Amino acid sequence: MRAFFLGLCCALMSLSALAQQGLEIGLRVNPQSIWIFNDDDFAVGDALDFENSFGMAYGLNVGYNMTDNFGIHAGVLVSSQGQRYVTDILGNDFNSQIDLNYLKVPVLLKLNSNPSSTVGFLFQVGPQFSFLNSATYTNDLDVEQDLKETYKSMAVELTFSLGTRIMLADALSLDISLRPDYSLTNIEDESASTTLGGIGIPTVDDRAPSRNLTAGILVGVNYHLGR
Repeated sequence: MRAFFLGLCCALMSLSALAQQGLEIGLRVNPQSIWIFNDDDFAVGDALDFENSFGMAYGLNVGYNMTDNFGIHAGVLVSSQGQRYVTDILGNDFNSQIDLNYLKVPVLLKLNSNPSSTVGFLFQVGPQFSFLNSATYTNDLDVEQDLKETYKSMAVELTFSLGTRIMLADALSLDISLRPDYSLTNIEDESASTTLGGIGIPTVDDRAPSRNLTAGILVGVNYHLGR
């Protein structure tokens, strides 16, 4: 029993020492507008209209603040994305949709104003690695097609967030930020030759790169172990 309490005391002392270095953990929710951009799809014109779609991302954030104003943060986000299309077929609208689900791992540099202020400025920027969980095509004819082999298993993206941090308590804060991200690499597998649904969307091979774009309002709650 004495060994147990001695070990517990050592663990608490270690946590206290780490807390003074500025460890921060938090939860993230990010309702977002979602798009898949492709020049060949845009070139079709009115025959293939892009419809604004909405998805949700949520996950965890872990960061280490090296100074009062600078830190390095990483996290994990589960993100629902994709694109809705309306195809003109003999004057009738034909609706189709691609649904993508990613596990996103951002690695960010964080800058903020005076952390002692109740309300402060917050900026984060860095690369993001998105790992594909699923890809599905559906349309008005109740066709459902698994497209996971059509898309690459990982996409490299650039993301940033710009907003404000509100201190709710001595060690608890609320973040509200604008957060877009954009694919730097082609999300489609160039070696694939699948016709997406057979109607309206071109085949994947021999076409322009496709890139994800999301833009949302990130809301985060953080606990600061170093405060």
